[in-house]
Amino acid sequence: QSLGYSDANTPANGIRERTIPANAHWFAQDQSFFSASDGALHFGDGGVADAQDPDIIVHEYAHALQQDQLPYWGGGEMNAIGEGFSDYLAASRFAEESIDPACIAERDSRAYVEHAPYCLRRVDRSRLYPVDLAGDAHQDGEIWSRVLWDLRGELGGPAADRLALESNFYLPPAASLADAGQALLDADVVLNDGAHSDEIRAALMRRGLLSLAAPAALAVSGSPALTPASTVGVSWQGSDDLLVGYEVQVSLDSTLAGPLTYDFN
Repeated sequence: QSLGYSDANTPANGIRERTIPANAHWFAQDQSFFSASDGALHFGDGGVADAQDPDIIVHEYAHALQQDQLPYWGGGEMNAIGEGFSDYLAASRFAEESIDPACIAERDSRAYVEHAPYCLRRVDRSRLYPVDLAGDAHQDGEIWSRVLWDLRGELGGPAADRLALESNFYLPPAASLADAGQALLDADVVLNDGAHSDEIRAALMRRGLLSLAAPAALAVSGSPALTPASTVGVSWQGSDDLLVGYEVQVSLDSTLAGPLTYDFN
């Protein structure tokens, strides 16, 4: 509600603005979850009881928020988006009072992590899309949580939290992580008239979720056609802090004789 989401607004825009039941000792396993079937949070007692870890509580609460925003949640890479969002919201909620803000579940992870730092996951890992996809929603979610965490560092907690929440509304069914990136840009247009689009695009490019735009046209000096052993200069705007992959495309109506080589510097 402090971020501007409330059923008291006109029009009402509250996100799960109602009591959420929570079962602090649901079962003996070291596992917790939000269940859409009963609308409740369920915490396991295995290892360190999950209900004693604030990060776990907020993480599961975040899943409840997402399900309220999009009842059709699931499919595609949406589970990874959900895990990344939930990790981010937990990290953001306690960022100002945590010794290691990017570390998730410092208390709970002491039951299964052998040495410090004690983290279930982190929101500052440098995983890239798609090369670092592991097929595990929690690991793949670290790509998305890093995008949001970077934005928090640049825009501040409230602004980044608001973007993260708002973007959930614009996710299509079976969304991909790239779709989530576009949803962030859409949310920024709605909330801020697109004022943070540069920061969002940079954060997405660093994770491989957005391509750097190539020149609109390729100018060939002195001739309308490339000749053997010729050299053509192509310039992109400098982005030294980004992990950028460059690609050359040749139009379908061109004719090639012999090998075509690219040499990027």
